[in-house]
Amino acid sequence: MKTAILLDARLILEKPTGIGQYLTALVPALVEAAPDIHFHLLRRPHPWPGYNVETWEAPNLTWHISDVPHMHPRQHVYLPALARRLNVKLLHYPHFDAPVYWRPAPVIATMYDVKYLAYPEFFAAKSVVKNVYMRF
Repeated sequence: MKTAILLDARLILEKPTGIGQYLTALVPALVEAAPDIHFHLLRRPHPWPGYNVETWEAPNLTWHISDVPHMHPRQHVYLPALARRLNVKLLHYPHFDAPVYWRPAPVIATMYDVKYLAYPEFFAAKSVVKNVYMRF
């Protein structure tokens, strides 16, 4: 059985974003560069069509569709449960709010910036709960 990795691509949103561009460059390159690794790609039901995500196919790539929103407390249960079920050895989570109680396998989280911490005054309109969650 091949080593398996779960790539969380739910941040390829319905509109173009910087994280979406990062993921749409990273995922095909990883899949091509590592044919001996099986990649489980978790994505939203309707990513921005300009990224052509639906066209990605490879023998070492399996799609999983999720409506669990990113930055939602529910993902801290959902992602570890999915990883256990898929028996992955690693989770790549492309945002700062990776599951904190993850234990089935190591997590790689990509931190693009810390604007929420460095400039909290720009995010004062966010709810108190969301600000606490982001700081956590």
